[in-house]
Amino acid sequence: MNIFIMDTRIVNIKEYESLKELNNFFFDKDKKIFIGSKIIKSKLLKFLNISEKDVKLKKNKFGKPYYLKNNSEIINFNISHDGNIVVLFYNNNLPVGIDIIYNKRKQVKDFLNSTNVFSYNEINLIRNNNSLFYNIWAFKESYLKYIGCGLNNKLPEICYSKIIKNNNNYIITDCNITIINKFNFSNKNFLEVIYKKDYIISICFDKQKINEIIFKVI
Repeated sequence: MNIFIMDTRIVNIKEYESLKELNNFFFDKDKKIFIGSKIIKSKLLKFLNISEKDVKLKKNKFGKPYYLKNNSEIINFNISHDGNIVVLFYNNNLPVGIDIIYNKRKQVKDFLNSTNVFSYNEINLIRNNNSLFYNIWAFKESYLKYIGCGLNNKLPEICYSKIIKNNNNYIITDCNITIINKFNFSNKNFLEVIYKKDYIISICFDKQKINEIIFKVI
């Protein structure tokens, strides 16, 4: 499994002024996120030894992106961003989901009555431990992004309180990454990690034997 990570604060907007899409953004931070997303996807293609001219970026009807190579081969990946960080998850061309959340930005109390998002058990978990909001939110997003359907009214059924812990051992290749949770839900594997103390990343992938997770920091 390969996870690409980029801190978009290093982006020099002036180097990308020719991109017409930048006119859609007012704030420099948003422009850097857009540029960072393009850079991180190009890094994936370089990793796969695929020329950008041989692929087209497509989206399914819910907005999940994928590459179409030579109008026939689908290249699966998933991408997410929050704060200044963009992340991309690739796993041997299998379906994947990833979500990143900056754990100092959201106002937890604003969501505690959202029964269309959280189950009652999850609301109680958050009331007892506010920091679990970030874990639960990232978990739901990564699962929905795995199945490629986007936010919907099934969110309360995607329940963090029903997870089953597992004992899989993973080798993490970056000192800024700390595993905080390994579990299964609905026949999928999940991994929660902390990146640089301020970001929670949740990844969702097929059940299979995976030993090494390679983080590529750009």
